[in-house]
Amino acid sequence: MCNISAIIPYYNEDKVIEFTFKRLIEQTLQPKEIIFVNSNSTDNSFITINNFINNYQGNILILNLDTNCKTPSDAKNFGIKKSNYELIAFMDCDMDFPKNWLEIQFSHIKKINKPISLGQVNLTGKSLIDRCSVIHTYGYNRSRPCIPSSIVNKNFFDNNNYFENFNALYDQKWIKTNVSRGFAEINSKINIKYLNYDYAKDYRELIKKIIYYSLPTLKVYGFLNINLIGLISLISIIVLFPHTLFPLIILYLLIRNICIPIVKSNYINVFKYISYRFDVLILTSLIIDISKVIGIFLGIIKRKIIHYQR
Repeated sequence: MCNISAIIPYYNEDKVIEFTFKRLIEQTLQPKEIIFVNSNSTDNSFITINNFINNYQGNILILNLDTNCKTPSDAKNFGIKKSNYELIAFMDCDMDFPKNWLEIQFSHIKKINKPISLGQVNLTGKSLIDRCSVIHTYGYNRSRPCIPSSIVNKNFFDNNNYFENFNALYDQKWIKTNVSRGFAEINSKINIKYLNYDYAKDYRELIKKIIYYSLPTLKVYGFLNINLIGLISLISIIVLFPHTLFPLIILYLLIRNICIPIVKSNYINVFKYISYRFDVLILTSLIIDISKVIGIFLGIIKRKIIHYQR
């Protein structure tokens, strides 16, 4: 066992929590404590975890904390404050991660002279819509740093470096900030995947997710963010030069569905993974961008944060 506190926030994860629980207690390097943080679940997740804990016969201290946390970042911060050991390891319930995850991360953070060792996630998609969504967002099968699977020195959080309390985007900002400041290093040996759909199983789910993820855009990035600047620029051009509407639409479709997917996936023939279904790719891009605009607008007027569940 090692001086590691593993923190797992959850919201309505009853269907996948058994896998997460077993994978955690089967780690080749076991943590001294595992802290599950219930973030206002409305299913039986809390009871299910308690049942697993009652039947567990190992030496790891396992806590299941019921909270009123309304965001993933708030739940993580709650777990950090309740933790008792030198290193904090993060994982999410809907992730597939190796049994030697903690061993690899512990070895890496001891080698680097930095307080954060980041893990990575790879997305490929489970269906055509899911793959198109991945291509337009993360990039197909491209490793991206993420907080789940990462490990952090607890002392780092003592310097007011907690996660900002936003429902989304807080993780991207936190990662970019600490990489640029030299506090974090990506461990290329860690790559995790989603257990179920990587991004969205259908268009209804995609709309819901994009809107939810876009709500805090202005709060996180301010008015000088690429999404808002791009939207204002496009509207301004159309208003000032209405005759350019058709060429702009064609240009948008080409850039959005050819150039951007290639750049995001870092692979020129990424379209073979969707069997060259450009009709679905184009429809997906339109849904993403329209939903993003709606999300940004709702973020300005919306006060209540409603949990998003994959």
